[in-house]
This record gives sequence, structure tokens and C-alpha cells, in this order.
Amino acid sequence: MTIHLKRYHSIDVDASCKRKASDALGDCGSSRNQVQLTLKQCINKGTVWKSDSIESKNVLAAIADYIVKDVEPLSVVEGEGFRRLMSVTTQGKFKMPSRRYVTETVLPEKFVKLQCEVKLSLKDAQNVSFTTDSWTSRCTDNFTAVTAHLLGSNMQLKCFLLQTSESSESHTSENVAKFLKDLLEAWDMRNYGNKPFTATTDNAANITKGAKEAGMINIR
Repeated sequence: MTIHLKRYHSIDVDASCKRKASDALGDCGSSRNQVQLTLKQCINKGTVWKSDSIESKNVLAAIADYIVKDVEPLSVVEGEGFRRLMSVTTQGKFKMPSRRYVTETVLPEKFVKLQCEVKLSLKDAQNVSFTTDSWTSRCTDNFTAVTAHLLGSNMQLKCFLLQTSESSESHTSENVAKFLKDLLEAWDMRNYGNKPFTATTDNAANITKGAKEAGMINIR
């Protein structure tokens, strides 16, 4: 058959076979400027990672860090450019989750992990100092924020914004005291024995009195 094709149809069978073999190999084949992939690499090429694989979990953790540290909107995971970036950097192996999954699963898991780390730092610190203030926005919404300051084991200053809350109640000393007590309870700081807590505030009477009623040493 090969002799017949060569003699009567002028078909270069050898060249045709080589072209077909090269096309079949595709990216797994070799060329002058391309390194031939291993069998394992050929099999894995184009394989999408499972959602519970270590690779997918690492990428999701990185996305959560990106959203949290850069204060990005949750809608960023729906952006065409962001999805293109994820596809290129993971060679198409990472299946981008929905915004709902990131909102309801990825970020809550990130919060729990960070909360445990902060609680451990608060527990290990010899002293914890707080700064707190309340203010009213232009829309007449009331807010109160508390930041914790401490020295780590290596004498490095650490600061944690523990809470920023909107309140429909007025900023009376009683309400400020309740807010601070609830915060100490939420961060498990009521069980720290005689560990002193100091609160640095402005001279507003309601804030200073509220800090004292919460059992904190007030510094102005």
C-alpha cells in the first residue's frame, strides 16, 4: 500500500505520518525550542484541581488575604480581569468559586482563624491597652470603635481593631460601659484574672466614665 501511494499518487507517506504524529503529540511533543513534557505532566495538563485539594485551598486562602488586606469589594471575584488572572497563574487548573461561596464560606473561615490568633495574642500579653472613641456620621449614625495594643513575645508592638459597631442608642456612659464589657466577653478577656486593662480616650465625660465602669484604667 505504501509503495502504491508513493509510485502512483506522489504522496510522501513518511512526511505525512510525521506531521500526524507531531499534531497528535501537541504540547507533549518536542521541538527545537520546546522541552518535551514528562508522561505525568502530559496527563496532568488541563486537569482541574478538586475543590478540597491542597492547591485549591491555598489559592482560596490567598484570595481571602487579598480581599481582607487590600480592603477589596467582594465583587472583585466576579471581575473578568481577576478571573483571567487566576486562570493564567494556575494554568486553568483552579475553578473560580462564586461570590456567594467566598462570602459565606471562605471569608467566615478566614475570620475564625484570625480571631483565634488574636485571642491567643491577647491571652499571652502581660498587659493590654485599648484606645476607643465614638462619633456620629454625617447621616447621624452612631459608631464606636475599639483597638487593642500590646507587646508580643519579641517585644514587637501589635495592634488589633477588635470592633467597630453602629449603635442606635445614644453615647451615654452606661451604653459605652456595656459596649466595652460585651467586647471583653466576646474576646474571652473576662477570664484573664487580674491582668490590667487600660483605656486611652479623649476628655469626653461619657467615654471616660464608661471606661471606668467597664473596669478599665482610664488614661487621657
